[in-house]
Amino acid sequence: MFNKSIRKIVLMVMVSLIVFIAFVIAIIYLTSYGQVKRENFERLQRYSMNYNYEMGEFGPGGDFGEPTEEVPAIPGEGETPPEEGQGDMLPEGKPPFDGRPDDFQNRRMDTVNIFYSVLLTSDLEVVKTDLGINGIYKENEIVSISKDILNKNKTQGNIDSLSYLVTNHDDYILVAFIDNTIVNDSFNTLLFWALIVSGVSLAIAFVVSIFIAKRIVKPLEENDKLQRQFISDAGHELKTPVSIINANAELLSREIKDNEWLSNIQYENERMRLLITELLDLSRAENKKVEFEKIDYSHLVTGEVLPFETLAFEKGLTINSDIESGLNVLGNQNQLKQLTSILLDNAIKYTDGGNEINVSLKSDHKSIVLTVENYCKDVPIEKQQHLFDRFYRADEARTNNGNHYGLGLAIAKAITENHKGKIGCQFKDNKAYFSVIVPIIK
Repeated sequence: MFNKSIRKIVLMVMVSLIVFIAFVIAIIYLTSYGQVKRENFERLQRYSMNYNYEMGEFGPGGDFGEPTEEVPAIPGEGETPPEEGQGDMLPEGKPPFDGRPDDFQNRRMDTVNIFYSVLLTSDLEVVKTDLGINGIYKENEIVSISKDILNKNKTQGNIDSLSYLVTNHDDYILVAFIDNTIVNDSFNTLLFWALIVSGVSLAIAFVVSIFIAKRIVKPLEENDKLQRQFISDAGHELKTPVSIINANAELLSREIKDNEWLSNIQYENERMRLLITELLDLSRAENKKVEFEKIDYSHLVTGEVLPFETLAFEKGLTINSDIESGLNVLGNQNQLKQLTSILLDNAIKYTDGGNEINVSLKSDHKSIVLTVENYCKDVPIEKQQHLFDRFYRADEARTNNGNHYGLGLAIAKAITENHKGKIGCQFKDNKAYFSVIVPIIK
């Protein structure tokens, strides 16, 4: 039970971390990528605006486009800025760096981006092409892409790693491109390393969450252990006085014969004896380590059904059995008998509206499924999950039953979990279906 709680805590922590990290990475990646794409498109617009249609190349005086000269170095990174009065010492044609970060960043980015352009007439005849510096696209590819864009009447967009913009000037049409390959590769590398770091962080968080979950559950586990030990000890201590009361009541009944008050004492004493017996059974099922052996479960269930047929007959009920033969489990014979008896006894006690109880035992791949079906009133879903809790009663009918304490199904659950199985219930069409699934062995 507590191992299951630890798994749930770890699962919740890990799912929360994965969602949070994925959200943060997605926001950072998409925001940064979108900003760079917008900046590149703005650069593409400036490139188109400064294109010299007469010369067929990027016009003079433009601040953006493919540079035809080296980008000035940042002061302090290999080049000393000229002192005042020494501006004439700069090489001819190289404008001085004015100290503005934006100006330097824009010039620096020109060495990263590659621009392409195709100048065409209104009849889609190519006038001029510019493949930039170190362009990876060939002239025929750029021309073909440009004509395809114009045939589709598009003015801007993206094709593969290219962003394009179509502008009109007099009788000419300019299709300008900016290559985002380097930017895309940089962001893909960033995403790759972000995922690697996140994966390592999650692995560390997984180990830490297990440690924290165990620390959280440990006090609860110790408290539950003390509670079970108390039930066991109290049960054993109460057996002696209950036995003495019963013996004295028997002797007294022989002396005074029938007596209403004595009958009440004997009745309540019997109830106390049954309660103590169930408490001790629950304690043994939850705490005692029993020996397992190979058991013919088909034979065991058949043997348990027979004595209950008489009890059912007395209440006007019929037990129908559908038991597949030769099904074996690794378990404890006494506990499995008790498990089967609890389900059959529960079905007989709470049958309502019908006169049949159906018992089936079938193999399902690697498991054996024991199902006990009986007619009864439907139990609300919010109450079904508590049926296997200690001392739980689902309705008035269960409360009014003097011999019922809400421990039978709790014992059945403990036995099932000892056998690495699962137990559950379902209510449908005024029928109750209690199922036990345990591993099968050949």
